[in-house]
Amino acid sequence: MHSPELRNGLYGLLSDFFHYPALRESPIFDQELLQEVAARVGTDDPPQVAVDDIHELQTAYTGLFVNRLGGVRAHPYGAVYLETEPRLMGKSSQGVVAAYREAGIRPEDSAEPPDSLILELAFMAHLTEAEVQAAAAGDQAALEQTREQQIKFCRDYLHPWIFEFCRRVTEDETAHPLYRWGARLLEKFSRQEQAGMSAGPAG
Repeated sequence: MHSPELRNGLYGLLSDFFHYPALRESPIFDQELLQEVAARVGTDDPPQVAVDDIHELQTAYTGLFVNRLGGVRAHPYGAVYLETEPRLMGKSSQGVVAAYREAGIRPEDSAEPPDSLILELAFMAHLTEAEVQAAAAGDQAALEQTREQQIKFCRDYLHPWIFEFCRRVTEDETAHPLYRWGARLLEKFSRQEQAGMSAGPAG
């Protein structure tokens, strides 16, 4: 498993990556950063994307994740994959909300549904940051707690749907190459996380 510091950075970056590209300062335009991340995770280099491509990426994002003729193929919401029928705040979403609140986060403060990809990745960034801080403070109880929270959240709510989401994006030949690359990155990192958590927390 990667170090807590690297995991924290990767979760934060991936959450930002799958936000709607509204700002030219978005990390999706930082080619050097994305290349470094690809090398750390062990995946292929990202496609070249310039800041001037922002409108193209906004259109691509909307068509891939929000709305398009014939229906969106890769909804970035856990409930789409985990619930047997479409519903607002079903069992899986309620579980996500409970995990957030246990960690001191108020999901109602966000405009995004609690089971959105960007919020779940941001939550893992929050937990890994707590792990870094607990380790620095030598707080073993807090360290064990946040590690347990990470494992439970990924096992119960993130990993059960993230791989299907990534598959849908990577297999969509109409999707923008950058988002297909991002899905490959997310899948590879999530596989590493799943394996590391199964083996037990890193010392």
